[in-house]
Amino acid sequence: RNHTKAMFKVAHTRMWHHTAESHLREIKASYLDKILGTQLVPPCVGYHLVTEKIHNETIRRSIKENLKCKYAKKITKDDTSTVRGSLAFWLDGLKNVERGRIMASAHDADANSTEEKITQHDNAVKYVVFIYLGACVKTNHNHFGNDKQQFFAIDNDRCLTPEAIISRGGNKLDVRYKEWKSLVFQICQFPLDLVQTIHDATGVGTQKGNISERLVQALRDDVLSEQMLASQPEAFQEIDSRVYKLAYHMKECHQEGRLSLPIDNTFFGSLELSTRHRYAPNRGRQERKNATASAEGNLPLRLPEEGMDMTLDQWRQFLGRANTTQLDRFKKVNGEGPCGMAIRVFFDDDRDSRNHTKAMFKVAHTRMWHHTAESHLREIKASYLDKILGTRIVPPCAG
Repeated sequence: RNHTKAMFKVAHTRMWHHTAESHLREIKASYLDKILGTQLVPPCVGYHLVTEKIHNETIRRSIKENLKCKYAKKITKDDTSTVRGSLAFWLDGLKNVERGRIMASAHDADANSTEEKITQHDNAVKYVVFIYLGACVKTNHNHFGNDKQQFFAIDNDRCLTPEAIISRGGNKLDVRYKEWKSLVFQICQFPLDLVQTIHDATGVGTQKGNISERLVQALRDDVLSEQMLASQPEAFQEIDSRVYKLAYHMKECHQEGRLSLPIDNTFFGSLELSTRHRYAPNRGRQERKNATASAEGNLPLRLPEEGMDMTLDQWRQFLGRANTTQLDRFKKVNGEGPCGMAIRVFFDDDRDSRNHTKAMFKVAHTRMWHHTAESHLREIKASYLDKILGTRIVPPCAG
């Protein structure tokens, strides 16, 4: 007497085109939703539909007719009675909602918001974040909700669209994507379970792995895994890039006192060697030079070009045994939102306390998605890249 309803979909289109729709993306979006814990997408998996089991001959015939295109030849089974596609659980009671309503609900709630309002806010925020992280370029009439003001992401055949396709898809498509992206970075009140998920995916030493790694691993168990992993794999890595941008934004919100984060209070930064760094107080130039040259075990770094020869291993080893003696020339990051500092650090090597090594410590937390962003992480990456290229223009710099 009772039936379970589902939506079967198969779409073979020009995947390189910005209007492309794909049942493979439907499945990927459902798995991504489960990993993010956003609870917006009905369960959707790969499915082999046996058309001979369909009693209505007209429908059976129309299925075969609708699969006669050149894009389906390499994917559709040779056995014409079986069709590969996505199968999603059917949700009753949904209706179209205006995009503006979702966006309005996602804006930060105030202190007087009711429990019901906060629940709606959290659901809307998760929806906005899912659309952004999943690169879903939905049309304006493709958003759904129920009578309880809950939003659901269904009809996701334009999710996990590679960014290259979005950028060349014309002004309308690019604007549509950027509107959701812009809204994400205006929000500061994120549901704590979502914050934890993003932290687990980006934290140092996390055991859960990146979102893309977990998504690929989950897809391997699906009956259409081979097709999904082969279809536009660049979209998987692009998820991680967006996740890291969101994580930085959450940290900004935390620093502004608008969000609690599951992180400790340890600050990490870059430490760059000053290549004109050796000096001994109250000594003449030649005396300092002789003292530096004769100091057994110290690195001979009187001249800039000699400092550039230092390997990153040597720099890390030195920092492991050196003692901080003095800090000066403190400089803070200016402007609204970003925070950080740059400060000169003096080290005593325990092998010779007469000489000091100078370094620049830097930490900068800025809007990494913005074109003016600065980051101590980039300082370190640049130093490693310089050593690999052999260009010898960047002083040793390590975390």
